[in-house]
Amino acid sequence: MRCAVCKDRRIDAINLACVEGQGTQAIAKDFGISRTLIEHHRASGHAARAITKAVLDAHSGPMSDFANICIANKLRRVQELDVLYFRLKEEISAQTVGNLDPKLVREAVGLLATAAKEMGEWRPDGGEQSDAATKLAQSIVIHAASSV
Repeated sequence: MRCAVCKDRRIDAINLACVEGQGTQAIAKDFGISRTLIEHHRASGHAARAITKAVLDAHSGPMSDFANICIANKLRRVQELDVLYFRLKEEISAQTVGNLDPKLVREAVGLLATAAKEMGEWRPDGGEQSDAATKLAQSIVIHAASSV
C-alpha cells in the first residue's frame, strides 16, 4: 500500500514542511491531513527520500521547483544567521574579558547551534530531518560552486 501523504498533490510542500522541522501536528493542521498519516510519512523516511532524489536530480540536469525552493530557503536562513552572528561577534569583541556579557555569549552559542541544525551538522535524533538537511547543505555548496 502506498503512503497516502505521498499521493497528495501538495506533496512537495508537505515534504518541505517536514524537512524544515515543522511539527507533525502543525503540518497535519496546515494541510488537513491526519496526524497519524503525517507521522507515518515521516517515520518511513519519505520526505528525506524525496528531497535526496531532488538534490541528486539537480546534479544531473535542471533543478525541480521543489529543490530550488528548498535550496533558496535554506540559503536565505543561513545568510541571515551569518549576519546575526557577525553582529554578535562585533558586540562581544567590543567588550573587555572581565566585563563580558554572558547573555551575548549565550546568544552567540545559540546562533551557532541553530546554524549547525540548518546545515545538517546537528544530529541529536539522527533522524530524517538531519539527513535531508545534510543533503540540502551539500547541494547548496555544489550549486554555489557551479554557479561561480
